[in-house]
Amino acid sequence: MELALLSLPIGILAVLIIGIPIVLAVVILLLVRAWVPYQQLEPHHDAAGAIFQGVATLYAIVIAFVVVMLWQQFDAASNRVDKEASAVGNLYRGAQTFSEPMQREVREAVQRYVQAVVEDEWRTMAWGEESLQARQAYGNLWQTIRGVEPRTPAETGWHFELLRTMDTLSELRRGRLSDCQMDLPTPFWILLIAGACVLIGYSYLFGIKNVVANVLVVVVLTGLTTALLFMALILDRPFSGGIRLQPSTFERQLQSFREQSQQPTRPLPQQP
Repeated sequence: MELALLSLPIGILAVLIIGIPIVLAVVILLLVRAWVPYQQLEPHHDAAGAIFQGVATLYAIVIAFVVVMLWQQFDAASNRVDKEASAVGNLYRGAQTFSEPMQREVREAVQRYVQAVVEDEWRTMAWGEESLQARQAYGNLWQTIRGVEPRTPAETGWHFELLRTMDTLSELRRGRLSDCQMDLPTPFWILLIAGACVLIGYSYLFGIKNVVANVLVVVVLTGLTTALLFMALILDRPFSGGIRLQPSTFERQLQSFREQSQQPTRPLPQQP
């Protein structure tokens, strides 16, 4: 359900999550005012206000905690993507120390992996799935680097450095795939939605003589509450929806690889 919602354009999703609840809240408010005159509610304002303040405070704490937690996860996912792109760049540049054909084989394997991530895996991650093409390219990259046979002490040192970078890349890749599959547990969503309904519904107990003012209060309360739910939804899946992480760092690396492949290679320093 969540992935289906996030597949919608961001504008339509905003209307569904924010716009429609506001309209429903106003309609229900007008029905309540038609059935219950505001004069019957005014004597209970003090008691209702104290309870409402407690409910509103508790809900604000819960939803603030959820939004902050999801933002931290979103930011952590972004950092992992940047570090993974940096790792593949280090692999590509580190291959320069080896002689042909090993240098070409490593660079081609790195480029195929990055290309598979950009062109295929970013699409599958939107649905919480790993790309078979990227997984095969990743396995081929490991085999290529493990199969390197150093011929000099310098190549031995750089080979060790490449293996260590591959370990880092593997960890970052696992983290990225975990991020695309992780979502907020269903009980949390039930709590947030039920809490929003209770909070908005409780506001109907306040009898305000001016209808316009009463409607304005309900619109603001519903709009702010559903906007926070909307924010939680789009942050819950970093690689899905209209506001999602983009493979821009990988694309820049891929462009850099293509440019470097057209330039003559220069040997790296003798020690990594």
